[in-house]
Amino acid sequence: MIYLALDDEQEAVTEMTRSLGLDVLYPASKETEAAGAVPPAVWKTIVETGLTAPVSEEFGGGGVPGVVTQMAAVESLAYGDAGITLAALWGGAPSLLISEHGTPAQLSALLASAGDLDVSARQINCH
Repeated sequence: MIYLALDDEQEAVTEMTRSLGLDVLYPASKETEAAGAVPPAVWKTIVETGLTAPVSEEFGGGGVPGVVTQMAAVESLAYGDAGITLAALWGGAPSLLISEHGTPAQLSALLASAGDLDVSARQINCH
Protein backbone atom coordinates (compact mmCIF):
# COMPACT_ATOMS: atom_id res chain seq x y z
CA MET A 1 0.00 0.00 0.00
CA ILE A 2 1.23 3.49 -0.82
CA TYR A 3 1.30 6.05 1.99
CA LEU A 4 0.63 9.50 0.52
CA ALA A 5 0.27 11.63 3.66
CA LEU A 6 2.88 14.27 4.49
CA ASP A 7 5.26 13.42 7.32
CA ASP A 8 5.62 15.64 10.41
CA GLU A 9 8.42 17.75 8.93
CA GLN A 10 6.49 18.30 5.71
CA GLU A 11 3.39 19.28 7.68
CA ALA A 12 5.44 21.80 9.70
CA VAL A 13 6.90 23.28 6.50
CA THR A 14 3.41 23.48 5.00
CA GLU A 15 2.05 25.34 8.02
CA MET A 16 5.02 27.72 8.14
CA THR A 17 4.89 28.55 4.44
CA ARG A 18 1.12 28.95 4.38
CA SER A 19 1.44 31.48 7.22
CA LEU A 20 4.26 33.22 5.37
CA GLY A 21 2.18 33.34 2.22
CA LEU A 22 -0.84 34.81 3.95
CA ASP A 23 1.02 37.11 6.36
CA VAL A 24 3.82 38.38 4.07
CA LEU A 25 3.09 37.66 0.40
CA TYR A 26 -0.60 38.49 0.34
CA PRO A 27 -0.18 41.98 1.89
CA ALA A 28 2.65 42.70 -0.59
CA SER A 29 0.76 41.50 -3.66
CA LYS A 30 -0.72 44.86 -4.69
CA GLU A 31 2.60 46.68 -4.23
CA THR A 32 4.38 43.96 -6.19
CA GLU A 33 1.88 44.16 -9.03
CA ALA A 34 2.03 47.98 -9.17
CA ALA A 35 5.83 48.12 -9.05
CA GLY A 36 6.42 45.10 -11.26
CA ALA A 37 8.92 43.80 -8.71
CA VAL A 38 8.91 42.00 -5.39
CA PRO A 39 9.78 44.37 -2.51
CA PRO A 40 13.30 43.63 -1.17
CA ALA A 41 12.07 42.87 2.36
CA VAL A 42 9.59 40.31 1.02
CA TRP A 43 12.21 38.79 -1.25
CA LYS A 44 14.66 38.43 1.64
CA THR A 45 11.99 36.82 3.85
CA ILE A 46 11.23 34.24 1.16
CA VAL A 47 14.90 33.48 0.50
CA GLU A 48 15.55 33.08 4.24
CA THR A 49 13.24 30.06 4.33
CA GLY A 50 15.72 28.21 2.11
CA LEU A 51 12.85 26.50 0.35
CA THR A 52 12.74 28.53 -2.85
CA ALA A 53 16.51 28.95 -3.30
CA PRO A 54 17.96 25.92 -1.51
CA VAL A 55 21.68 25.86 -0.87
CA SER A 56 23.77 22.99 0.50
CA GLU A 57 24.65 23.19 4.20
CA GLU A 58 28.37 23.12 3.42
CA PHE A 59 27.96 26.50 1.69
CA GLY A 60 26.01 28.17 4.47
CA GLY A 61 22.51 27.24 3.37
CA GLY A 62 19.87 25.27 5.17
CA GLY A 63 20.25 22.23 2.96
CA VAL A 64 18.29 21.03 -0.02
CA PRO A 65 14.78 19.85 0.87
CA GLY A 66 13.19 16.81 -0.67
CA VAL A 67 10.97 17.26 -3.70
CA VAL A 68 7.73 16.68 -1.77
CA THR A 69 8.76 19.12 0.97
CA GLN A 70 9.68 21.80 -1.56
CA MET A 71 6.48 21.37 -3.56
CA ALA A 72 4.35 21.47 -0.40
CA ALA A 73 6.13 24.71 0.51
CA VAL A 74 5.55 26.22 -2.94
CA GLU A 75 1.88 25.28 -2.91
CA SER A 76 1.43 26.83 0.53
CA LEU A 77 3.32 30.03 -0.31
CA ALA A 78 1.09 30.46 -3.36
CA TYR A 79 -1.91 30.87 -1.06
CA GLY A 80 -0.53 34.38 -0.51
CA ASP A 81 0.51 35.23 -4.06
CA ALA A 82 1.24 32.81 -6.87
CA GLY A 83 3.27 35.33 -8.88
CA ILE A 84 5.68 36.13 -6.06
CA THR A 85 5.97 32.43 -5.26
CA LEU A 86 6.81 31.49 -8.84
CA ALA A 87 9.31 34.36 -9.14
CA ALA A 88 11.05 33.07 -6.01
CA LEU A 89 10.97 29.47 -7.19
CA TRP A 90 12.24 30.23 -10.68
CA GLY A 91 14.81 32.67 -9.34
CA GLY A 92 16.06 30.05 -6.91
CA ALA A 93 16.27 27.24 -9.47
CA PRO A 94 19.95 27.88 -10.27
CA SER A 95 20.95 27.42 -6.63
CA LEU A 96 19.07 24.11 -6.47
CA LEU A 97 20.61 22.87 -9.72
CA ILE A 98 24.10 23.97 -8.70
CA SER A 99 23.72 22.48 -5.20
CA GLU A 100 22.63 19.14 -6.61
CA HIS A 101 24.62 18.87 -9.85
CA GLY A 102 27.35 21.54 -9.91
CA THR A 103 31.03 20.88 -10.34
CA PRO A 104 33.31 21.66 -7.39
CA ALA A 105 34.37 24.89 -9.14
CA GLN A 106 30.74 25.96 -9.64
CA LEU A 107 29.85 25.09 -6.07
CA SER A 108 32.63 27.17 -4.58
CA ALA A 109 32.30 30.08 -7.01
CA LEU A 110 28.52 30.44 -6.99
CA LEU A 111 27.44 29.21 -3.56
CA ALA A 112 30.33 30.32 -1.37
CA SER A 113 28.50 33.46 -0.22
CA ALA A 114 25.16 31.74 0.43
CA GLY A 115 25.31 32.66 4.11
CA ASP A 116 24.95 36.33 3.09
CA LEU A 117 21.40 36.37 1.75
CA ASP A 118 21.71 39.75 0.07
CA VAL A 119 24.81 38.71 -1.87
CA SER A 120 23.55 35.17 -2.40
CA ALA A 121 20.22 36.19 -3.91
CA ARG A 122 21.90 38.57 -6.36
CA GLN A 123 24.82 36.35 -7.23
CA ILE A 124 23.00 33.08 -7.73
CA ASN A 125 20.07 34.60 -9.60
CA CYS A 126 22.29 36.57 -11.98
CA HIS A 127 24.24 33.55 -13.24
